[in-house]
Amino acid sequence: MKYIPKILTSTIKNNVIKFQNVILFTIFLILLIIPNIQTNFSVLSRTDNFGYRKFSHSIFPYKTPIFAPIKFSMKDLMGRAIWDYFQNENTEDLQTETSISELDELPVKYLFRDFEEMNAIEQKALKLSKGKVLDIGAGAGSHSLYLQNEKNLEVTALDISPKSIEVCQLRGINKAVAQNMLEFSGETFDTILLLMNGTGIFQSLQVIDIYLKKLHSLLNKNGQILIDGTDILYMFDADEDGGILIPAGGYYGELDYVVHYKDESEDPIKWLYLDFNTLKNAVENNGFKIEKVMQEEDSYLAKLTKK
Repeated sequence: MKYIPKILTSTIKNNVIKFQNVILFTIFLILLIIPNIQTNFSVLSRTDNFGYRKFSHSIFPYKTPIFAPIKFSMKDLMGRAIWDYFQNENTEDLQTETSISELDELPVKYLFRDFEEMNAIEQKALKLSKGKVLDIGAGAGSHSLYLQNEKNLEVTALDISPKSIEVCQLRGINKAVAQNMLEFSGETFDTILLLMNGTGIFQSLQVIDIYLKKLHSLLNKNGQILIDGTDILYMFDADEDGGILIPAGGYYGELDYVVHYKDESEDPIKWLYLDFNTLKNAVENNGFKIEKVMQEEDSYLAKLTKK
């Protein structure tokens, strides 16, 4: 047998021990990671005390903005439909769909409704509006017109759609601006309105902080933000135990939204439907207090004020 020096034998033993430690540490990491790996569906209990939130963002919480807001090219089909209807130019209904719903008709006439035709949440928000108002996502301007003409308030109608803003101006709104909310600046307001699923503009939980910080900067010290939202949990199937089966990989209200008009389609945009408790957590982490003003089935109106 070949002689092996004692020192070399000791070195070999130490290396074996180190290798064993590496293997044990690797196994530990695997066991640590496996519980966080989601399967195709997550089961969400109706009895959860945290507003149906225990499944979401275990690695990337909503309060950590990981991505910048998604910028997208826009054909302005919504604006073109609004323009065509206003000018009586061969209008067709808009069609909309999301990543979890089928094609749906949206009559363009609905965007021109008056106060009596609006739903209870919209009416409540308009009644609560006061002072200098910013109407974000003004569309055809129905909310702005009511506040300007019926309540004699100073209103700025803001929308990303140039054609929609042209119609707002033609309908008599004194100040209408075609601009992205994140790029709008220079003024502050007593009331900021975000209606017709106002939470949609936030895109996703990963960038909601960016929008809330911007809203905070646009709001006067004693001002209010009136925003509506819808909890779309009802759109998912329930199992025999009363749990809800939702697709894994993110918050269930983060959807792709597509608009179609006259055989043309916009690129999908990100659109966010928020349950009230998730909205509450987000706004409270961005310097706001929140109050639920009213609830209508799965939809709600919330009021945000600065802390």
